Amino acid sequence: MQLFHRRGANGQAAILVRRALRLADDTPLGLLKGTFRHSQAELFIREGRYTESIELCRAMLAEEGPVLLKASVRLALSGVYSRVGDLPQAIQEAERSMKAPP
Repeated sequence: MQLFHRRGANGQAAILVRRALRLADDTPLGLLKGTFRHSQAELFIREGRYTESIELCRAMLAEEGPVLLKASVRLALSGVYSRVGDLPQAIQEAERSMKAPP
């Protein structure tokens, strides 16, 4: 997926992300689902689908999950907010990504 991202082949990357998400639902790879969903949120950003990326990131943050994944999701959220011109929210999410959980 990352190779397609780097090459700008978002369509191919999207196909792989959808396949990975289906696989994660159908197999013990469920633990990796968060990583695949994060990739999907990043893809939405690259495609200019900012609202969908924000919604997916917010949904991921509302769920239980690994601390490092949540930090990465917050950084993605920061990036999308900066792209839509909401700099205060972008800064807030970036700061939240760096704070250790209680």
